[in-house]
Amino acid sequence: MKNYIIDIASKLLTSQEISEIRKISSNRNNLFSSMLEIDIKIGGAGIHNINIGDTGRYERGDRDIFRPIQYIYAYLKMKPEDFDWVTREIIHMSGLHLESLIKRLFTIRRYPLGQALALPLAKVKLERHLYETLKLVIKPYNNAKHNLEQHKDTHLFDTETALLYYVAVRKTALMLMPITHLYTPSTTWNSVDIEPTNLI
Repeated sequence: MKNYIIDIASKLLTSQEISEIRKISSNRNNLFSSMLEIDIKIGGAGIHNINIGDTGRYERGDRDIFRPIQYIYAYLKMKPEDFDWVTREIIHMSGLHLESLIKRLFTIRRYPLGQALALPLAKVKLERHLYETLKLVIKPYNNAKHNLEQHKDTHLFDTETALLYYVAVRKTALMLMPITHLYTPSTTWNSVDIEPTNLI
């Protein structure tokens, strides 16, 4: 699974971003602040601006889309020694963010991401590159939800792959948001959360 995610990252991230994430993963002491810097450079809705003070910076009607990013925010602020325990959930919440965007774009409710992308509608609504990118991210997302078959006392995902997947998803979401009906104005994400938060 690690090589699979690295392959996804090589298609969506710059070599500098991949290098930075590898450094962050090997020295987790400044993990959250370092990921904030990467997120700010990407732009759009991310951990750097998902909150404003003690609330989410989005309209209530978009909770299904943006709440997963708030969870990722909380996971990334955990103690470095506990981080291995939330790598699965970072991938799960990242995938859920995309799944919620796709459900909104296709105006469907009951299909998970893989089934939604198998609908004929998918190739109508999505340009080819975006469609192919979304198809790639399904496997890690499904594994995060369902696969518990790794060796005892080990984790399916490591820090590096969780962070690479998150950034890959962020870049994919940037392609989806302009074509998806959202209640939250796009200008909302021009801000950065510099206020202290008690959300975690």
